[in-house]
Amino acid sequence: MFVETYVIGDLLEKMATVCFAAYLLTRTKWALHFFSRERSWQYLASISLIFGAFYAFGYFAGSGTATDYLSTCRIGPNMAGLLAGPVGGVGAAGVGLILQAMGSGPVPLATITTELMDGIVCGIAYLLNKRRLIGVWQAGLLGLVLTGADSVIALILTPGITQPRILIFNVVSIEILVIGVGMALFTLLMHNVSRERERTSTASRLEGQVLAAREIQQGYLPATIPAMKNLTIAARLIPMHEVGGDFYDIREIAPNRLFFCIGDVAGKGISAAFVMASSLTLIRNALMYSEQPAEILSQVNQGLIRSSNDTLFVTLLAGVMNTETGTVSYANAGHNPPFIFNKETAEIIPMNSDIPLGSWEEYSYRQDTFVLKPGDYLVLYTDGVTECENESGVMLGTDAVLKEFSCSLPPGSDAIAETVTRIVFDHAGSSVPGDDVTVMIIGRDA
Repeated sequence: MFVETYVIGDLLEKMATVCFAAYLLTRTKWALHFFSRERSWQYLASISLIFGAFYAFGYFAGSGTATDYLSTCRIGPNMAGLLAGPVGGVGAAGVGLILQAMGSGPVPLATITTELMDGIVCGIAYLLNKRRLIGVWQAGLLGLVLTGADSVIALILTPGITQPRILIFNVVSIEILVIGVGMALFTLLMHNVSRERERTSTASRLEGQVLAAREIQQGYLPATIPAMKNLTIAARLIPMHEVGGDFYDIREIAPNRLFFCIGDVAGKGISAAFVMASSLTLIRNALMYSEQPAEILSQVNQGLIRSSNDTLFVTLLAGVMNTETGTVSYANAGHNPPFIFNKETAEIIPMNSDIPLGSWEEYSYRQDTFVLKPGDYLVLYTDGVTECENESGVMLGTDAVLKEFSCSLPPGSDAIAETVTRIVFDHAGSSVPGDDVTVMIIGRDA
């Protein structure tokens, strides 16, 4: 038989050992340091000890068998060189050779020569790759070439070899394959560790951005809802996993005069949160000079275009209510038209809608009015309500909301706000709404 059975058995056993050792090593905390550019003496010493011990383990695992030549020991210095340069490769070879001498006596010159040479060559490969671990196929090819060269040197420098030449050929051939595949496997696992580290770092960074954006969003919302005669007011902003740009504001600007607005930045994350904060700041500044919604929208639009480098648009519905008469003056920059609910009807308020803020600096926004009658509830919302999708990708839409409130009207603004959010989450089912859910209810006492 060209390849003896016991050679194949020993090959499989050693390959399994390489797989186990590589996996175990890459699961330790030390694996995270392998890709650091910093090479302190502590790191080099650790690499030398770890992979020197791997060399010794590979050597003694092959001793005492019929295939003593078949050994995985040289993977140790090779990988040390690929991870820490020539110093790490030579250090691991030195530690391994010392352990070998302590366990089995004097080490042959051929072994000393080849192991030191391999550590240096792999270290040079590390340096040529700009102090980074080389690719998987490159590591495998380097292992094949080095092991072949080692075998030639060993045959030249080792006198009195008595084993049959066919066995030597079989063992050496398979050893070349084992070392090449073993180095490729080790390198593959190390690159996997690097990718896992990058994914973890990216996830942590994104989580930090989400938290920062959430703090910005919550910090700019009104801390309290104003209590005004003849009105009941409620507002909800339910943040989802990915921060959107939803916002609202509501405040008494004069006796019997209530300002309210609700908006949505066309984006998500930290950028949307900054634009949202800028929008609310501009709105509150504009309120110091005008109580006309159209003028407020124009000032905010110009401020956003002049001060922001982001190309994020903002939809905004702003209004001023006379709380004695119920007359509402409003301007709409591309936002969802609100609902109006009472005991008899549930409908969408027909209104003019202009382009979103941040689109055109010189745009003039239109202003119009409607009347909120006693017993009416004005329901403002963002697209996170009507565009919420269920597991099948079907949006909630406005009809489902209108149908719910055409049957019965919950008592009070808080109850209506809770009902709207319940409808959204009932529609989403097991899926999570992809956008923030924001509603504002202004009810006029009957």
